[in-house]
Amino acid sequence: MPPFNVGETIGPYRIIEQLGQGGMATVYKAYHPALDRYVAIKALHPAFLEDPNFLARFQREARVVARLEHPGIVPIYDFSEFEGRPYLVMKYIQGETLKARLARGAVDTALVINIAHSVGAALAYAHSQGVLHRDIKPSNVLLANDGQIYLADFGLARMAVATESTLTGDMMIGTPQYISPEQATSVKHLDARTDIYSLGIMFYEMIVGKVPFSGDTPFSVIHDHIYKPLPLPRSLNPAVSESVQNVLLKALAKDPNDRYESVREFMDSLVRALTGVGSGEHAGQRVDSAVPNGLSHPMPANPPRGVQPGLAQGQPEPALGKTITANTKTQPQQKKGKSRVWLYLAAGLIILLVLAAVFRGMLGAAFSGRNGEPAAAAEQSTVGGVPPTRMPLQGSTQVNSDQAALAEKQALMILDAFRANDVTAMRQRIDELNQIVGNDEILFDAAMKQFIRESAWFPALSFLFATPQTDLLQIANRRLLLVHQVIYLAASDPNARDFFDKVDNRPLLSVGKLRNELFYGDVPQVKKQIGLLVDRPLFVEEFPEIELLQVEMYIKINDLPMARQTLNRLLGKTGKPDWVRSMAEEFDLIIPK
Repeated sequence: MPPFNVGETIGPYRIIEQLGQGGMATVYKAYHPALDRYVAIKALHPAFLEDPNFLARFQREARVVARLEHPGIVPIYDFSEFEGRPYLVMKYIQGETLKARLARGAVDTALVINIAHSVGAALAYAHSQGVLHRDIKPSNVLLANDGQIYLADFGLARMAVATESTLTGDMMIGTPQYISPEQATSVKHLDARTDIYSLGIMFYEMIVGKVPFSGDTPFSVIHDHIYKPLPLPRSLNPAVSESVQNVLLKALAKDPNDRYESVREFMDSLVRALTGVGSGEHAGQRVDSAVPNGLSHPMPANPPRGVQPGLAQGQPEPALGKTITANTKTQPQQKKGKSRVWLYLAAGLIILLVLAAVFRGMLGAAFSGRNGEPAAAAEQSTVGGVPPTRMPLQGSTQVNSDQAALAEKQALMILDAFRANDVTAMRQRIDELNQIVGNDEILFDAAMKQFIRESAWFPALSFLFATPQTDLLQIANRRLLLVHQVIYLAASDPNARDFFDKVDNRPLLSVGKLRNELFYGDVPQVKKQIGLLVDRPLFVEEFPEIELLQVEMYIKINDLPMARQTLNRLLGKTGKPDWVRSMAEEFDLIIPK
């Protein structure tokens, strides 16, 4: 039953019609006879009333947002409650939402720039007043019939956060398609950069033609925001310029520290990329005609298959020989001063000089076994059927900086081909990289480091298994912890479908193959096979990621109680690899308890 009824009088307002309904409020058009004007009333969801302190919070937060006075923000005229039901009274805007406009088709550059000016200025003002929005999305951008553009629902987002502990699991604060990674993982102290991420998703949708992440359930979308690399805009819509793509990549970095520091900086960069003119010298001006370098083209009807490039913004460069985590925490960190950087560089140089003499022995020991176990415990797994023997490092003494740079450059060329969705070119360059690396572990690490730092798991997988029975596999066998992670994470890439279809039934690939099938194949069959495998203690010991896959499987079929039960069991166990535990902890934040 809706909070208010059409024809009902709420205080001085008469309800005329219901305009819309969302997860946290129902919107009505109402008439105020004394002032002879129409208003919009947002009646908050009854779930808020479960908190006995909510009405007091509601009044306090409403006063804060009511003080926001900006031509680009929908003003709040009044706030009150009727028979215990809280509501906000706002200016009634005749027009449509940006969501409705996008549903009709592609937008031209002129509208994109106008929204950047209006919404960007409104959001920057709110941030200057210490108010975050927390729910930037097209349905909260109003395109008035007179040409004005407004940003709505500051009050609703802020009030929801004030009482989010009382909401049910399916009423998350923030819309999954537009939520930032740190908001999705319930980071307590958010700042302007969480709004910048959501704003970036909205502009991505306008420019590319679709949101970067979508799925069957909210939790699958949230999972992608946290873990999945951003699909490159140019891969989905070739009309996007490289400069615009770079702006979007920076705004949508997984780590807030890698994003723009302010909305103004983001909007300036975006408008410059779209027009070649900085928005700072034209702030507040409208664009009434198409721009030569604009994006008036819609997204291709059939975008390239499998565009999930390996660029995960914000992930720090992991050190080879250590466990590589699936995702870095997104809590903002203080940036270090230049003097501290020089101190670190000096310390690093000293450490490198000390380690140079013993580097060969340390590199082999770092990968001797999983979770610190002796080498014998790791020898049960093999890559490509090659036993993990204790081979000495080959060719390491002959490696120089030029050779390492060549391996790194070749790896970057592989990444470029992958991002362009040119799998043929990628495989050709991988073959060339194999020739460069040979059996040298230092060159192997130099190449793998490029893939890992970009979270390019499918190119890393292709590199590992490009040619069976090569010396490369001998090297990989000393890095089984890393190999397990590469196989598991690469399996979510659509391009990996062909790979897993063609490889033989090597035990090391079994969990990765199941995960790929979970994403792109027969889910009921995967559920059955996972059930059989988790009941085998020796298999779980050898492949601890199988329990993580079971959690993902329950999320996929939307059985969240079983997902939570399985996750609790996984988190209660010791001895799991760090990357498995890291992913499990991320799931712990998004699966209802």
